[in-house]
Amino acid sequence: NSIRMAHRFYLNGKLVGSSGIPASNKASYQPANTPYTIYVPLKKGENNLVLHVSNYHYLAGGGITSPIYLGSTSGITLLRDRSLMHDWVTVTALLVMGLYFFGLYLQRRKDYSLLFFSLFCLAQCVFSGLHGEKVFYILWSNLPYELVLRLQFVSPVLGNVAMYLYLYHAFPAIRSKKITYIGAGIGSLSSAYVFLFPTFVPYQLLVLSPVYSFVSVIYFIYVLCLAAWRKEEGSIYLLIGIVVLNIYGISQTVNVFGQAVLNYFPFEIILFILMMALLLSLRFSNAFKKVDALSQELIQIDGYKDEFLSKTSHEFKTPVHGIMNIAESIVKDSKNTLTEAQIENITLISATAKRLSILVNDLLDLSKLKRGELEVNIVKMDSRSAIDLIVEMYAFLIEEKKFVIVNDVPENLPLILADEVRFRQIIINLLDNAIKHTQHGMIRITAYEADSTMMISIEDTGSGMEADQLQHIFEPFRQFQTEAKANGVGLGLNIVKQLLDVQNGSISAASKKGEGSIFTVSLPMDSLSESQISATTEEPFRYLIETPYESLEKKGPTILVIDDHDVNLKILIELLESEDYTVLAVKSGEEAIDLVQKRRIDLIIVDLMMPGLSGFDVCKEIRLKFSAIQLPILIVTASHHTEEKIMAFQMGANDFLPKPFDLSELKVRVANLIALKQAARDVSTMEVAFLQSQIKPHFLFNVLNTINALTYLDPGKARQVIADLANFLRSSFDFHNTEQLIPLKQELALVRAYVAIEQVRFGDKVRVVYDIPNESSLRILPLLLQPLIENAIRHGISKRMEGGTVELSIKLQEDRWNIAIADDGVGIPPDVLEKLQEGTLEGKSVGLKNINRRLRHISDASWSITSEMDKGTKIVITLPTEVMLLNE
Repeated sequence: NSIRMAHRFYLNGKLVGSSGIPASNKASYQPANTPYTIYVPLKKGENNLVLHVSNYHYLAGGGITSPIYLGSTSGITLLRDRSLMHDWVTVTALLVMGLYFFGLYLQRRKDYSLLFFSLFCLAQCVFSGLHGEKVFYILWSNLPYELVLRLQFVSPVLGNVAMYLYLYHAFPAIRSKKITYIGAGIGSLSSAYVFLFPTFVPYQLLVLSPVYSFVSVIYFIYVLCLAAWRKEEGSIYLLIGIVVLNIYGISQTVNVFGQAVLNYFPFEIILFILMMALLLSLRFSNAFKKVDALSQELIQIDGYKDEFLSKTSHEFKTPVHGIMNIAESIVKDSKNTLTEAQIENITLISATAKRLSILVNDLLDLSKLKRGELEVNIVKMDSRSAIDLIVEMYAFLIEEKKFVIVNDVPENLPLILADEVRFRQIIINLLDNAIKHTQHGMIRITAYEADSTMMISIEDTGSGMEADQLQHIFEPFRQFQTEAKANGVGLGLNIVKQLLDVQNGSISAASKKGEGSIFTVSLPMDSLSESQISATTEEPFRYLIETPYESLEKKGPTILVIDDHDVNLKILIELLESEDYTVLAVKSGEEAIDLVQKRRIDLIIVDLMMPGLSGFDVCKEIRLKFSAIQLPILIVTASHHTEEKIMAFQMGANDFLPKPFDLSELKVRVANLIALKQAARDVSTMEVAFLQSQIKPHFLFNVLNTINALTYLDPGKARQVIADLANFLRSSFDFHNTEQLIPLKQELALVRAYVAIEQVRFGDKVRVVYDIPNESSLRILPLLLQPLIENAIRHGISKRMEGGTVELSIKLQEDRWNIAIADDGVGIPPDVLEKLQEGTLEGKSVGLKNINRRLRHISDASWSITSEMDKGTKIVITLPTEVMLLNE
């Protein structure tokens, strides 16, 4: 097993075994101390064993340090196998554990305890492989003995150094820094001494090495016992490790002095390694549990953060809008005495508040997206009309810019599947981004079909981006400085991407520095409808309403509802009919415009987002004929963008109600708008009655003077004038004029009374010709004809010295009444006639302007005026056979 340091073994004078080359001088001597087993036959009787030994390296002593075992072939083989098994198991276990912990260290570089425990295992592996059966010689038979001798003494010392450092990092609250430095320092210096000095082992080192190991083991046991006492992680593993480590230390010390051969199963080192592995495994498990607990806590804290962000964002909205409104009111106040610099600063405050408002909305959306609380309602929608609406809105915002927005989205594209509100938010965010980085040129929006997907591109001629920036632009809070000053915090594009993700869409970007960028959005088309709409967003019931719809029971005021979704129409119809309103319902703006021209309507409720004519377009068309008082419009939309609200009011809407709305709130808003219209109607009706009943003092004075003169000249005629004046006054004071329509004969009675009075005053100068059917069921607006006759007499024929003729004709032509009032007076100057035809003539009289305004409220009614200077004037009014008021 061990004969120091070289020997030859002779049996009966024959060389049967050797290790190294023994010699009487050092020059011929070659050390080697390798265990081996030989099998030889013995002769009968006496056998001579002769051993030659030389030692020039191991100054502590040479010769036979471990027993030479003699025995039968089977006995020696069993002993040899046990020794090899002991060493191979020890070496293999230590090697595997060392490599395993080194691999763990590579994954967790900050945990140095893994590295030093790995080095401890590898050092013990080297020690075990070079002692006992020296199994490393089986693998590498040509190992230099000088290297082997150094490693034999260095490996246990380095193992102790590694254990010092392992405990230092594994138990920072228990280990002693001073003892660690001393122990590791002594071991390191001893190892360096062995490698640096000549290849012989002094006696002092042979004694010092076990003493150093024994003291080190005592310190190791102390640290581990203290750790177990303090109930560190894996205390039971530490206690077992203490015991087996002690046994291992004693056995190694005995082996170093050569008093025993380890040929039993190496349970102590295996058990110690196992205990340490279980200890580290427990630490990993507890660390994982701690990380998991911290993750849950972090998730909870993150939830608190999102909740705090959401609440504070809501709280920010009110003061931010207050800042915006106050700043804008100061700038627009005509009475302020601010300097240009002060106005510029206040405008900057307002713009900053607007950006902050946008940021607040983005933070709210981002918070909802992170928590998965953002609900989307996937419906079929027309992308062209939605983009038209947005481009029209932005036309107001970029009037002072040096670029234009071009909408090149083709018409009649297939419908897409998207949430209407979130789709508009996506396009608005992309347009905002393009506007922010574009100083001149244009922003172009296009769309095309590709593999059952709608591709919508927004291309700008802005500053563009570098190639390495493109891969980060959709990350939150990422901004890149460009030629334009960066605004915001970089949430817009990230929100766009997440909004598209929840709608089964995607976004890509291409850009070139200095030439602009292209963002392309893809969304599924209607051809994929049923498979794309998620179950959570499908409508639970599907209604199909034939339009135009009209309530079967005609009750209170008539409300026109315009929405392209049947479910929305159904909800509004049932709600309004339950409130005793008469409801008309259509699905498009075109139907609505046509219906407004034929029916009397008290209120319009229109959805902002519709294919074809949008809610904005409907407002614009209706306001060409009816004022906000004559026909109120309530826009209902799912949008919450301030710009859309502002534009809705600019287009003539009376009110704006965002979805989802409370039904009670809708009821109150509808009732208030109808009450406002009714109040305006009552005021208008009373104004008409007042105008008719208002007696002009000059007119009354002239009539009384005429009567006074006739009492002397022609008393009979005077009595007739008094009768005509009485009829005129009676008609003027008749408060039936507050009715919206009166019989034709009632209006003619007023006309004849007035004409009779004027003919008495002016004699033959005033000639009136009537061409009127005897019987007529025609009902007309009060004060429709008398003001026109009065206007023809006072401003037409009375200004001629010879007077003139006024002709009133009423004729039924096919299904329409034509009422013509013609005179041969002085005519109307061309500039005044043009203003009359346009309705822009200023004046306080009832006159033509008032009649023109009132005729707008009659379905299919029209009027025209023609005139030539010194030839006369003709006014033609066309009415349907059944006059029906629309709105007033």
